[in-house]
Amino acid sequence: MIADSYFIKLLVRLFQANDLQHLLLVFISILSVISFMQWLINLYREVRKLPPGPWGFPVIGYLLFMGNEKHTRFMELAKKYGSLFSTRLGSQLTVVMSDYKMIRECFRREEFTGRPDTPFMQTLNGFVLLNT
Repeated sequence: MIADSYFIKLLVRLFQANDLQHLLLVFISILSVISFMQWLINLYREVRKLPPGPWGFPVIGYLLFMGNEKHTRFMELAKKYGSLFSTRLGSQLTVVMSDYKMIRECFRREEFTGRPDTPFMQTLNGFVLLNT
């Protein structure tokens, strides 16, 4: 019924196979650009809320620049960005506090007393539960 309609036959005559391929390519390109723009806007909104900090590579984050003595690198970053800064270590977003008074004040609040939900922490929690 739908295949016999005048409108479908008209569209088939107007758009040959080559035209349909170009139309599909344009549609996919526009869809890709829109998706990329949404991703950029979401990234900008996320970064804008965070404390200042160094940028890293997309997958490995700032781990490549940390070196062997990570505590000294964190001290250098604290001097550059202040006592509160953020960075990505791998794919994990990390916020670092280096001021004793700020750390004490934060851990008095209930929101800061939890541990991050990472695969490493899940492994440790499973290990502790099995050995108790």
